[in-house]
Amino acid sequence: MITPIKQLMTENIVSVPVGSKLFDAYEMMKSKRIRHLPVIDTADQVVGIISQKDLNFVGKLKTLTVESMMSPSVEYVQFDTSLRKTILRMLEKKSSSILVTDQKNNILGIVTIDDVLWHLAHLLSFETDEKLWKLNFPDVQTIGAFANSLSAAGI
Repeated sequence: MITPIKQLMTENIVSVPVGSKLFDAYEMMKSKRIRHLPVIDTADQVVGIISQKDLNFVGKLKTLTVESMMSPSVEYVQFDTSLRKTILRMLEKKSSSILVTDQKNNILGIVTIDDVLWHLAHLLSFETDEKLWKLNFPDVQTIGAFANSLSAAGI
């Protein structure tokens, strides 16, 4: 069964406008308990993304703006893209988040590594034939190898 990425995305994404202070973005992420903020221009177009890891040192930097730390390369997938293809794209681009769009490239939501892991945890909790479904990947040493193993298992 193919899982479309739309099933995992978080809708109503919080974003931050160009020119926002890094400290304000940090405080917003902390208060909303999120780790990724798309940066939008005056036309509401995404021009970058800033992650919590970008802001870990922010503390006292109240004058810098989000543009100074954002990643200008933002990854997108359409809402009907499979979970597998989305995961492979995130791994290939070494991205911890990906924006989800409709067919007209309007942003519908965001999917993060946390969303993927929550979904995987849910899949692993299903019981089949009264036995707990377990995955055994003894040779897996990297996330890429793990993703390939999941793919081979049909996840």
